[in-house]
Amino acid sequence: MNSMPATQDINRSESLIRTLVVDDSEVMLATLCNYLESLSYIQLVGTAQDGFKAFELVGPLWPDLVIVDFDLPGRNGLETARQIRRRFPHVIVIIVSAHEPSSWVDHARASGAVAGICKSRLAAELPGVLVEHFSARFPVLKKLAGDSLDFGRQDAAGARGEFSVSGDGGLDAHARLEAITDMLRDVAVILLDGDGRVVEWSEGAIRLTGCFRQQAQGRHLGDWYPQELRDSDVPDKHLGAAAQEGYIEREGWRLREDGTRFWARVTVRHLPACGERGEGYLCLLRDLDSMKQLERELRECDERFHLLVENS
Repeated sequence: MNSMPATQDINRSESLIRTLVVDDSEVMLATLCNYLESLSYIQLVGTAQDGFKAFELVGPLWPDLVIVDFDLPGRNGLETARQIRRRFPHVIVIIVSAHEPSSWVDHARASGAVAGICKSRLAAELPGVLVEHFSARFPVLKKLAGDSLDFGRQDAAGARGEFSVSGDGGLDAHARLEAITDMLRDVAVILLDGDGRVVEWSEGAIRLTGCFRQQAQGRHLGDWYPQELRDSDVPDKHLGAAAQEGYIEREGWRLREDGTRFWARVTVRHLPACGERGEGYLCLLRDLDSMKQLERELRECDERFHLLVENS
């Protein structure tokens, strides 16, 4: 994912928080951008995938806020925050991580970051941090504090761990973020380019399909659809529906790399173009066969338990 250009600086809005996002994962970077773009008080001005590039972009982009991943290659999130705050003290830095902050939040604050937030709770905790540190400069934050999208129902749903569907048929911001951070081990997470070809292939995708990342790179999503569905252009129809509707969910047969079939639930979300990042798709693939097998085993255990009780 290429960083967005500095030319966006000419479109500076004094009522929006100019935000630079830094994460080395294509999937997570796209997800964070998608979430932040759903917030009416955020102006996404740039992205970077390492700390060195992030530091280079702060000068020309002049962000108000930098959200940086803790686990960056080379210069990690702590050192990136330290360098940015030393050179640009006006910039607010928030460090995020897939790990619980209890083990690293003190180091984050020592580096100059105002907060350390677990990615799975970003949608619930970020608004409060922004109100605390930006409300004096951006009064609109206080006005927005009661809006359902930005602070109200989203926080309540986040606290309950709910996944809700927005009015336009797409997962809400909290659910989009949770879908990536909380289900990576159970779900194949696949990032596709605008033509439906694999850009990033998660560990879950390797486990589910038996296809390694190098083998999957550049292949069309349709390669994991049965031939009869490919003959009917179903893969492209699914991508087209996602592009038109924003988000779709389907169930059907999919293929492992060895040709065996499994029944899957597939969700596809369209990712609009952002700066130099072209449009793409985020695909989540869950094996329902395994879930059904587990349900059968649990029922069998339950039946054996009742037989033992009755015969005791």
